[in-house]
Amino acid sequence: MKKNIIIIAVITFSLVGIFLGKEYIKPSSAKEDNIWNVYLDNMKSSVINGNVFVPSNPEIENTTVKAYDVLISKKGDYATFTFDVVNGGNIDANLSSLIKVEPKCISLELPAIVKDEELVCNNLDYVIYYTNNNKEVKISDVIKAHTKENVTIKVGLNENIKDDLVSDVQVTLFDMILVYN
Repeated sequence: MKKNIIIIAVITFSLVGIFLGKEYIKPSSAKEDNIWNVYLDNMKSSVINGNVFVPSNPEIENTTVKAYDVLISKKGDYATFTFDVVNGGNIDANLSSLIKVEPKCISLELPAIVKDEELVCNNLDYVIYYTNNNKEVKISDVIKAHTKENVTIKVGLNENIKDDLVSDVQVTLFDMILVYN
């Protein structure tokens, strides 16, 4: 009889052990949770070409380049700003939208020279591209998980226009928003 009780006890403890093992031991093949962590980082000072003046460099917040101004004096003037698009998560991020609000151009001459304002706004080079290969950032671009891409924003007056500016023009660039999903 004692022998039967010991066998029943061993079987019971074994079954309890198997049950608890299934509850508390996570299989090694289980996938980790999806983590979403896409943001902009490392905004660098502007690089200037020509007589352009940047009163203050743009700032970044989450996936937005905040509004900033660039003062342009002549054709060929431009400024560039670089930063990283970081995917610190473990899922690839797809660029679903790139919102660039139309810039505003204001002549600094009093009274304002509307022709100069129109000349700058109609011939403004305002692009965002990957720094390493100069390809323009476009919808559906993918930032792989656990990577980052350095990008550059260029703002300037096309050097191939035929007219010259009479006055300096302030270009206000409103928030640029990169939306990833």
